[in-house]
Amino acid sequence: MATETSHVPTGYRTITPCLLVENASTLIEFIKEVLDAEERMRATSPDGAIQHAEVGVGDMVLMLGERMPDEPAYPAALYVYVPNCDATYQRALALGARSLREPENQHWGDRVCELSDGWGNRWIFATPIAALAR
Repeated sequence: MATETSHVPTGYRTITPCLLVENASTLIEFIKEVLDAEERMRATSPDGAIQHAEVGVGDMVLMLGERMPDEPAYPAALYVYVPNCDATYQRALALGARSLREPENQHWGDRVCELSDGWGNRWIFATPIAALAR
């Protein structure tokens, strides 16, 4: 059951993933190329480091930025629905991602693959292949 959440800004979801990594600008380009994402905003420090950036991916926003020198990177695992799991897998490989699981049909009704990027994040790309009774 969906409920209206007036406390969530327009264009965002109740939960927004946020990644803190090294070389955030390169990760942004990876996300744009693999997922046809759109960079929505970028705020940088005087030395050019990305303090905060937002990338629109489908109907959600991914926040990311450079980790501070005194804090660790925060890699994540992201389950992302895409129109074509196989094509997305190939684009990610071409951009240097490492395969963790080739695309295959799963018993729950998704075709799924899994890769890791150069920042320690795991990307699980999924395309629904069967109607699920949820």
